Amino acid sequence: MENRQNAWEMAKQRRNRKYRLLLIAVGIVFALSVIAGIILGQFYIPLGCIFVLGGILLLSLRFTSGGEALPVYAYIAFTVMLIVGAVLLYKGLVSGVNRQDDLQYTQSLGVSAEELLATTNSEGTQYAVILDGVLSRRLLPEAYQAQRAEDIGAVLIIHTTHRKVGSYTNGGTAYRTDLSISLKSLKTGETISSTSISGDDPPKHIRVSPLDPNTDRYGNPPSDEQIKKTCVSMIEKAKIEEQRKSRVTILSEEELLVFFRRIIAKLADDDGWAEVNRVDKEVKEAEPDFSIEDYGYKSLMLYFKNDPHYAVKERDWSNTMVFLTSLDYVRWTGE
Repeated sequence: MENRQNAWEMAKQRRNRKYRLLLIAVGIVFALSVIAGIILGQFYIPLGCIFVLGGILLLSLRFTSGGEALPVYAYIAFTVMLIVGAVLLYKGLVSGVNRQDDLQYTQSLGVSAEELLATTNSEGTQYAVILDGVLSRRLLPEAYQAQRAEDIGAVLIIHTTHRKVGSYTNGGTAYRTDLSISLKSLKTGETISSTSISGDDPPKHIRVSPLDPNTDRYGNPPSDEQIKKTCVSMIEKAKIEEQRKSRVTILSEEELLVFFRRIIAKLADDDGWAEVNRVDKEVKEAEPDFSIEDYGYKSLMLYFKNDPHYAVKERDWSNTMVFLTSLDYVRWTGE
């Protein structure tokens, strides 16, 4: 009986030593996670480690309790803690790696986002992305990404905003993440084009828990692939427009008047009026690369209205059948 008691005591001491070693190992891992979190600037890393290590310690109780089975809720708690910890660790590591990559990219260029935006008369042909004031490498395919500051001819400036789209019964607010993207030329300083994209809708219903006491919820932002696709589309459209402008001969004021006078005379009825839509179509057929925007007007109608050489008749917008019964007309007056 005494030998059995001694054996049990020795086994208990061995289990206690192992548990102490496990506690020391857990402490070391947590300390390393704190250091990694500080270096990467991500508090999600040590927070995720707390859940994962806590779950491991919970499971290890089975081996320090003399082999007795743990209750079911202990295994459920272990599973939940492991899942939550893994998600937090993944989020922290991905965000941290992206942040370090952005810093390395900025260092390799040798120029900050502020200095880049202040650049003028650049002759570069490549591009860079500035996300919320920070140069980012991952949001543009390598074929478009500049590797040197002097290669950058335009930048894609992305600003993140959170738009309120609803409220929850517990007083929380639902937000959608929107990104506004503008393409700015470093040669002229002008904004070439701009657009916006939205992320996912926030959850319709939420449940507040001790693990997440915050009552506000945010929808997932647009994915990196979605941002890349949008940026590439803006760049390609800008290239096409630049090629079009290079083929266009800008007419003088007198030449422009002669150009439209000839087209209006060709399409005019007995009273001299021509439909603006038909004029626009005739212009595109005669000069496919012509755009009235090159002359500072957003539409032909605005050009005709602001030049005294033309008289215009606009459709009556108060008429509910306007699209069936009314059109815009222009007539040459020669004034």
